[in-house]
Amino acid sequence: MQGLTIGEKHTYRDFGLRMLSCTVSPPEPKIEEIDIPGRDVPLDVSDFFGEILYKPRTLTAVFDTEARSLQSFLCKFSEICNDMHGFTKKIVLDSEPSYYYEGRIKVSYTKKNAIFYEVTLSAS
Repeated sequence: MQGLTIGEKHTYRDFGLRMLSCTVSPPEPKIEEIDIPGRDVPLDVSDFFGEILYKPRTLTAVFDTEARSLQSFLCKFSEICNDMHGFTKKIVLDSEPSYYYEGRIKVSYTKKNAIFYEVTLSAS
């Protein structure tokens, strides 16, 4: 089952989360402009020091998991939060094992129906 390795834990093997989707935003360049009196357009100095800098990328992964009761799901969700919510960790996608991302992780969930819950992990 495809998933993510976050720190030392795998989303499927350790938490039983089945990955539905995973997206990584492209890096957005940091544009630095200076308004100069008498000039129609601002002066772009983004690459003044020789290279363009980029804003942080965002990785968002959506999973589903099955739980027979709200209580059993909340126990699992608490375990996930205790391990990664708010922490900066190394993230390796099963589909790209040669590369890794590092970011501060946020965890949230929504109830889909009587037994399925959707868990979203995002990292910047």
